[in-house]
Amino acid sequence: MVIFHGSPEKFDANNMLSKLQDETEKRMLTEKQLRELERQISLSKAYIQRTQQSSPYHDRPKILN
Repeated sequence: MVIFHGSPEKFDANNMLSKLQDETEKRMLTEKQLRELERQISLSKAYIQRTQQSSPYHDRPKILN
C-alpha cells in the first residue's frame, strides 16, 4: 500500500503531471545515452584487447579440431 504524507491539496495535478513527464523524459534520454556509451565501449579495440587479456580462458591452450 502506498501512503502519501503530503496534503493532496498542495499538488496541482497538471503541474505534477508535467513535472513527472519531464523527469521521465530526462531519465529515458540518460538511459539511451548510457546504452550508446556501453555499445561504443564494447566495440572499442582497446576494451576488447583488455578483456581478452584478463579472460580466465586466455592462458588455456587452444584445442585443435
